[in-house]
Amino acid sequence: MDQFDLNKDYYAIIGAREDDSAREIEKLYKRQAHKRHPDRGGTEEEMKTLNEAYRV
Repeated sequence: MDQFDLNKDYYAIIGAREDDSAREIEKLYKRQAHKRHPDRGGTEEEMKTLNEAYRV
C-alpha cells in the first residue's frame, strides 16, 4: 500500500484510539475481523476496509 486515504479515520474503523498500543490495536482488529468476516455475516467490502485500516 503506497498511499492511504486522508479522509478515512482508520482508528475508528478498527474501534481504536490514537493512543492505543500496537497490542491493543491488534486485539481490536481481531475482534472486528470476527464480526466483519464474510463467513460470519459481514461483507467482503467491510473486510477489505478493515484490512486496509490495520495495514496503515
